[in-house]
Amino acid sequence: MGLWAALAASLLAASLQPARVVLAPIDDRPATGQFARMIGAIAGVEVQTPPPSMLGRFTTPGDPDAVLSWLERQELDESAAVVVSAEMVCFGGLVASRTDATPLASALARLDRLRTIRRVHPQTPFYVFATIPRVLPTATVETAPWRDALGTYVTLREQIRSGRAVDAKAWAKARRKAPMARVEAYDRMRRRNEAVLVRLIEDTAAGVYDYLTIGQDDAASSGPHVPEGKRLRALVERLGIGGKVYFCEGIDQHSSVLVSRAALRSAGWQPRVRIVLSDPPAARRPAPYESKPLAKTLEDQLLASGARPAEDGSAADYTLFVNTPKPPRESFESFCARLVAALEAGDPCAVADVNLGEEGIADERLFRAIWQSPSVADLLAYAGWNTAGNTMGTTIPAANLAMLARRAGMGSRAEAARRTFLLHRFANDFAYHKLVRPIAYNLVRELQPRQPPFEVRGEAFALADSFVRRAMRSYVERYFRERFQDEDALARRPLWELTPVDAGLPWPRVYEVRLEFEIRPAPLVP
Repeated sequence: MGLWAALAASLLAASLQPARVVLAPIDDRPATGQFARMIGAIAGVEVQTPPPSMLGRFTTPGDPDAVLSWLERQELDESAAVVVSAEMVCFGGLVASRTDATPLASALARLDRLRTIRRVHPQTPFYVFATIPRVLPTATVETAPWRDALGTYVTLREQIRSGRAVDAKAWAKARRKAPMARVEAYDRMRRRNEAVLVRLIEDTAAGVYDYLTIGQDDAASSGPHVPEGKRLRALVERLGIGGKVYFCEGIDQHSSVLVSRAALRSAGWQPRVRIVLSDPPAARRPAPYESKPLAKTLEDQLLASGARPAEDGSAADYTLFVNTPKPPRESFESFCARLVAALEAGDPCAVADVNLGEEGIADERLFRAIWQSPSVADLLAYAGWNTAGNTMGTTIPAANLAMLARRAGMGSRAEAARRTFLLHRFANDFAYHKLVRPIAYNLVRELQPRQPPFEVRGEAFALADSFVRRAMRSYVERYFRERFQDEDALARRPLWELTPVDAGLPWPRVYEVRLEFEIRPAPLVP
């Protein structure tokens, strides 16, 4: 390394210390808090979150006022940034935001309190993220009898309002089946949430917040979210703050995206990312559960994270390989070959698998292609879960901070954190969703045959949780031994060790899994 390069790396490392981001996540699920903490750790960034007891669980809302009090007690002037979920501080979380339980006046009063917190700490960047609600309410035992009927009714109603033709019989049936009391509560919720988003945009225009991301939760091609989004975008354009407000697909990944943005801003560095797609024409089409073309979703996640696309033919800091939905066989095979070749050549690269299908499960062919390479543990990052926005908004921040750590020469601690999150993603996104979750669903159906499988309680939950714990512990330990342990060829000893693995179901459902473990440098044995 030359003198100036060494000096630059030294200054970059110094700029990262101490590094801390204060995060109020959207709820207590691993994807919304744990992922951000693990990604931050890759570049030595400590991500502080409120105690889990404040964040609620599933249909039990968090405590917005307790979270705001917790924010007031933090040393925010010493933080690289504050990242806040509007749904948490206004309503008590994402699930709570889909009901009309919180009056608009209460939500706005909490935003007034957040605004006061910011004004006490004017030098600390404040990043806020919020969501345009999806069409359907949360799937629970309570909503099961009327959830789909409500969704059909409000979707057809919006098509009629927009001047589109609908089938008369389908509309008559939807009106008969729609639970009108629930529809009225649903409409109140949407009006309230839009009013909150308007306030956030206006506050951002007034300089209260440095950056606002507005996610679209599980977008469909039509529904009330479409005109809401248009009105909000028009307001942003009218206020002239397009550079400070980003509309992104998805919501669960925004903690991670904004932690990346905070860390990169603190370091004064913006990575340039080369994009390789398994099927380039797919970039023009929206992925499932999203409303924008894939190329726009990708650009949004990159820019919001603090990175930027590399210009064609120009140098890049790393390559992001994106497996697009339903790629043709020949194109896919060429993509896999190019990815594995780059990996084994030692080129910095990351993988976002958005060929997820309707079930949100990673492409097994891609996993197998990557896994057969002895260099798989050298990937900067990997993700493939739920939606394209969720996936890209997980891979990109992790890759950004992995490269930031390398530039700063942060050594084995950063490398251990990168390996930990990479193994976490392989175990979570592939082993759980592809191999364990289908069995868990079948187990739940057998244990509670008269109840919908998307909510699990009592003995059924205990047995499903026990199965998931055992299965996931086995997969993590096996994956670690196969590809992550590595060996010192001369000393013939492992280079890395795995701490005990804890796993389980974070919510009373089997849709996601909680995994906790660390990869650490193996101790030297005399």
